[in-house]
Order: sequence, then C-alpha cells, then structure tokens
Amino acid sequence: MHSGEDSAPTLADAVARPQSVTPRMSDQEVPAIIRQGGRCKPQIRVEQIDGTPVLVKDFAVCGRWFRRLIGRWLVNREEGVLRAAEGCPGVPRLIARLGPYALAVEHVGRSIAELGPARLPPTFWQDFARTVDELHGRGIAHGDLKRLGNIMVHDNGSVYLVDFNSGVVRSRSPVHRWLYGYLAADDRRAIVKAKRSLQPELLTEEEVRFLRDRPLIERVFRCARVPVLLLARAVGGRKARDNGGVGLRAPKIGGGR
Repeated sequence: MHSGEDSAPTLADAVARPQSVTPRMSDQEVPAIIRQGGRCKPQIRVEQIDGTPVLVKDFAVCGRWFRRLIGRWLVNREEGVLRAAEGCPGVPRLIARLGPYALAVEHVGRSIAELGPARLPPTFWQDFARTVDELHGRGIAHGDLKRLGNIMVHDNGSVYLVDFNSGVVRSRSPVHRWLYGYLAADDRRAIVKAKRSLQPELLTEEEVRFLRDRPLIERVFRCARVPVLLLARAVGGRKARDNGGVGLRAPKIGGGR
C-alpha cells in the first residue's frame, strides 16, 4: 500500500480530485513528449483528458537535488501566478497540480517560433500587445517573453502566453513592486524584439528608436554577460541568455509603418 508521494493516480483522477497527487501518464493514451527533460529541465508532454489535450510540465525527471530544492519551488511559483491570472484572456487555464513536481495546464495552439512569420494572423502584433496589457492590468508580469516559444497562437487566432516560472504578481512589498515594474517593462520590450525577429519590415520608426536606445540597466547587464556566461559554462555547461532591457517607455505597437 503506497501513500502520499508514492501513490500513482491517473491525470484524469487529478482533474476530478485536484489535491496534490503524483504525476503519471493518463491511462487513456500514451502522451506526446514535447521535451524529454532531465537535469535542470522539466519534461513537457501533452496528455488527453476526455479527448481534450492537456500540457503537463513535470520536474520529476530532473536531478534529485534540483528537483527537491528548485523544481518544487518553480512549480509553486507558477501555480501561484496562474491562480492569480485565472480568467485573464491569453493565459492558459490551470487544470491540476500533480504532486509536488508537476502541473497540468490547458494546451493552447502553437508557438510563434514554430509558426514562423508567414503564418502569423494579420492582427497578431496588436493582439499580442493587448494580451500583455491585460496581464499587466491584473498586476502580473510574465518576465520571459523574449523566448518566442512562450508566445502561442490558438487555432482561432487568439494569442496566449505560457510558462510563468518567471512571473511576478504585484504586491505591497517594495521588492515585489520594483520587480514587477522591471519585468513589466521587459515584457513590453520583448514585444518589439519579437517583431524585429519575425517581421522586421513592420517595425515603425518609433520602435526602431526604442530598440536602438538601450536603457542603462540593459547596457550594464550586457557588460556583465561575458563573465556570467563563462561561469555558467564552467558550472553547468549551459548558455546564459539575455534578459532583455527595461527603463524605457515602450512604443505603441502597430502593424506597419
């Protein structure tokens, strides 16, 4: 007889009974693995619940110490942000918490990195900016929109934002308020950077100036990036990534010049 973390109910059980359970593939069909995960990366897979696709992010496949010290904290963090954003347009619905190391969320569309510029809806950039504005209106900053894989397009053309591990909910804490402001500005800058990557011909003159005039904090970060990169490679063999910049008022996002 197993108990607690050793039990293995199905994902369908977790949806019907959303208390903490141990993740396990649904009995209804074999899940599609999007990313295997391991070490410091969670496994990402798609399972089916009554014919509806559900995305599962599972840190149980990570190394033991990372899973226990970091993985559980990241799952707690993302769950908190998703609950705060419940009902917000463009944010996937939280389906269930699957034990200490995994979450199941609504599966929404395909990323713009996968779609590419040719298959973006005509109003994508306006819809993307509106989705970010609505999220900020809830007092929530995403913090990692520089990754094009975190920006999704539903089959109906709606824009969704995923992966809220870096998200912050604004509170009365001075630290949280500062961090929210930092990440919210980073979100706005990420919109323009994404347009530059995918459809640079649509950049307005204001957006070009916005990207050219990097704020001080981004310039400082870029100067510190080399030693950080060397340290990251020495410790884990992983590449450091640019966090974008903050400190400038983001231009209004338009569809063209």
